[in-house]
Amino acid sequence: MSVAGKNTLKSVPMTSLDATEREVRIPRLHDRITEELVIALVGPLGSGCTTSFEILKEILQLEYSYTVHYQRLSQYIEEGADIVGEVIPSSLDASGRIDKLQTVGDKLREACGHSYLAAKAVENIAKQRYNTGVEKSKEGFSIPISLRHVHIIDSIKHPEELKLLRSTYGEIFWLIGVFAPRPVREQRLVSKQSLVMSQQNVDREGLNTIIQRDYREKDEHGQQVRDVFCQADFFVRNDQENKILLKKSLERFLEIIRGAHGAKRSATSPA
Repeated sequence: MSVAGKNTLKSVPMTSLDATEREVRIPRLHDRITEELVIALVGPLGSGCTTSFEILKEILQLEYSYTVHYQRLSQYIEEGADIVGEVIPSSLDASGRIDKLQTVGDKLREACGHSYLAAKAVENIAKQRYNTGVEKSKEGFSIPISLRHVHIIDSIKHPEELKLLRSTYGEIFWLIGVFAPRPVREQRLVSKQSLVMSQQNVDREGLNTIIQRDYREKDEHGQQVRDVFCQADFFVRNDQENKILLKKSLERFLEIIRGAHGAKRSATSPA
């Protein structure tokens, strides 16, 4: 469905009896508030994007007095599974769950557009902005107010997702590439799998398959982490059990964008 004057993705008919349609609408930003930031993470499976988010959140809250909002794209895959006639069972082991999320994510991109998952994040960010970042003028118009909010997106997998985020948020958007050598990533996934089964029964072949699939699939609607990763604005290496070096790298990143956007540390933090 095409709606005049509005930027939309493809409509996807639901399988429900009322035959209604779902659309993801991409809000257009008319105002750029420099105190607001949007940061996306990208990295091969097991590189530690979620760990990077947790460290970023801590720094931004404690040292910069930012309110942090978390946008987990796998949540939108789970929520949208029914659109493509899929179910993600809670009984799956770690590698089985990842494989299922990959499959459903591919189907959603194929059915709804390659940037569908990023568009869902944009939609949610717009709702949060409207609820907390808008006030009424004397004339009754809605006007944006300056808020120290940051939205962190974990994690993008396709170049069209990146394209949408850059075109939507412009200069307030940053992409961080999170890297770890493959042996380190494999061991993390094995350890995660071992939480639910004995070490000798870990499906290493299955883990290898999902690692390869995550990095670059052949289909246009598949995951293309490699093609997104190389376009990151900043890279961090996460290959140590101790997170001190990772934290220092992320602090350095925030110092850089602090200069670009004029973000200031809180009064209780060192300059």
